[in-house]
Amino acid sequence: MVGGTIAACMGACVHGPSHEFELAVPMPVPIVTTKTVTLAALDIDTKRLPDLTAVGAKTMPALMDTFDDSLDACCMDCHVRDDAKAATVEKRIAHEMWTHYARELSTADGGAVYCDSCHQGQLRFLDRSDTRALSAWMQANYVDKLRLRDGSRVECATCHGRPFEPRIFQNLWSARNG
Repeated sequence: MVGGTIAACMGACVHGPSHEFELAVPMPVPIVTTKTVTLAALDIDTKRLPDLTAVGAKTMPALMDTFDDSLDACCMDCHVRDDAKAATVEKRIAHEMWTHYARELSTADGGAVYCDSCHQGQLRFLDRSDTRALSAWMQANYVDKLRLRDGSRVECATCHGRPFEPRIFQNLWSARNG
């Protein structure tokens, strides 16, 4: 969508929010973002991301391109075809992930975390078929390998809240008013 419009992107979208996803095996281990140079060209520092609502209208389409590329997504995975500004659960989730993950987390050695750090080109990447295996994987790859930007440790509650909510997308973020 570089330099394009949401309407043009939506017309070219091959899939929408209901398409099926094959999960990568194994699940991708979080990495330092590969988007630092791309975002710097937009005057966005990956280690000091602005509030998403503060990103200007001229910058937003190019920023959305980084989301699309990071998740192998298209506009219609989050936006309504004829009303791009309409609130959707997916837009709420993207906003919350930007706010609580991309803006607040780093790798253990201080590297910037962005959408591609975890998604690595996959909209859905967590295998939820075995809760115990997923919990162990999250402990090893998120809790043990990520930090808050201030250097403090990540805990399960960093992402899932207190009390612990395992289904943050369905039960926590989609229920909030945006």
